[in-house]
Amino acid sequence: MPLPRKILYVHYQVSARDGTHTHTTAFIDSFGRLCQCRGITFEVMCPPLRDEEPTSSSPGRFARLRGWLARMYLRDIKHLVEQGRQYFIEVGFLRNYKPDLIITRHDSTPSILWAASRLRIPVLVEINEPDVEAINAHYRHIPLLSRIFSKHYALHHAHGAYMVSTALANHLRPLAPAALPIAVIPNGADPEFFDRNISGNAVRTRYGIARDDIVIGFIGSFLPWHGVPLLLSSFERLLKRYSQLHLMLVGQKNAMVEELQAQANDAGFGDKVLFTGHIPWREMPEILAAFDIAVMPNSNWYGSPLKLFEYMAMAKAIAMVDTPPITEVFRHETDGLLFPPDDPDALTDALSRLIESETLRTRYGNNAHQRLCAHYTWGHNAERVMQLVEQITRARP
Repeated sequence: MPLPRKILYVHYQVSARDGTHTHTTAFIDSFGRLCQCRGITFEVMCPPLRDEEPTSSSPGRFARLRGWLARMYLRDIKHLVEQGRQYFIEVGFLRNYKPDLIITRHDSTPSILWAASRLRIPVLVEINEPDVEAINAHYRHIPLLSRIFSKHYALHHAHGAYMVSTALANHLRPLAPAALPIAVIPNGADPEFFDRNISGNAVRTRYGIARDDIVIGFIGSFLPWHGVPLLLSSFERLLKRYSQLHLMLVGQKNAMVEELQAQANDAGFGDKVLFTGHIPWREMPEILAAFDIAVMPNSNWYGSPLKLFEYMAMAKAIAMVDTPPITEVFRHETDGLLFPPDDPDALTDALSRLIESETLRTRYGNNAHQRLCAHYTWGHNAERVMQLVEQITRARP
C-alpha cells in the first residue's frame, strides 16, 4: 500500500476542559504510534493549550457592547481577518515541514485549506458537526463568508473526509463532490487508561457514599441537549422507591448546574445529588469506577458521544438515549438499555431495571466492554483513518 512519508495533523482546540481536547489528544497519541510503526513521520500543529475556569460573573458594559457588535455581522469579519493571518503562518510552516498529507479537524477554519491548496498538499478533513449549530442563532452572518467557513467549502477543498456518524455523513454527503471518499469513524476510548479494574472506593469515601449504595452517574458539559434536567426528574421519582441511591453529576459547573442544584435542594433531596464540578481527565477513570449505572439522558442527532465509549471501557451498566449514532455502535438489551429521547417514563423504567438487578448490570457491563475492545478503541480509530489516507494516496499521481 502506498503511504506518505510525512503527515501533519492540524487542529485549533485550545481548552483543556473541552471534550474535543480529549478527542484530539487521544487521536494524536494513537495515530502517532501507528505512524511510527509504519515508518511515517507524524507532526502536530496546534495553538497553545489553556486550562481556565470559565467566569460566571456578569459581563460589564463594554463586554455587552462588544457582544452586541459581534452579533451584527462583525464576528464573521473578525474571523476572516484571523484566518487570513493564520494562512500566512501556516504557509510558512508547510514550506519548512513539507508534509505529504495534512489531516485537519475542521471547525470553520479554512486557512489550512488555503495554505495546503497553494502548496498542492492533499488534505483529509475530520468533521464532527454540521454547519447549523446553536451558536449560529446568536449571530448575523455575511452569506459569502458563511460559505467560506462552511462544511460545503471544506469538502470541496479536501481530498477525503471522515465523520463521526452515519447520520452526519448522510447529511453532508450531498454537499461534497460525488467522487470524494468519505468514511464514518465513531469516537472511541482507551481500555488501558479506562481500566475496568480500577476501584471506585476511594471516590465513594471522599464523597461520603456507602459501598453498598447505588450510584447513578453522568459525565458531560451540561449542555442543553444533554438532557440532565430529565435525569434529575427521573432520579427524584426513583428515590420514592429506592432509598440507597445517589446521583453523581460530573462536569464544569454552569448556570444549568446552579438551577438543578437549587431544584434538588428545594425538593428535599439535595443530599442525594452530588455535583462534582470539573474533574481533570486524568482522574476520570477513578470517578467512573464509583458509578454503578452510567447514563446519557439525551444527545444531539449527529454526535458520537465520547462518554458512551468511556462508559463501555469501564464495563459500566449503561442506560443510553436511543439516537441513530448511538444505536450504530451500542446494542439494546445486549450492551445495556436504550430509551427514546424526551421520555421520562422510559428513562425511569430503564434505570429501575438496572437498579434492581446486579446480575443484569454485570452482564451488560461485560458485553459493552468486550464490544468496545473489539471495535471502538482509539487504535481502531487510527487504523480506519490510515485506511482513508492510503485510499487518498493511491488516487493521486
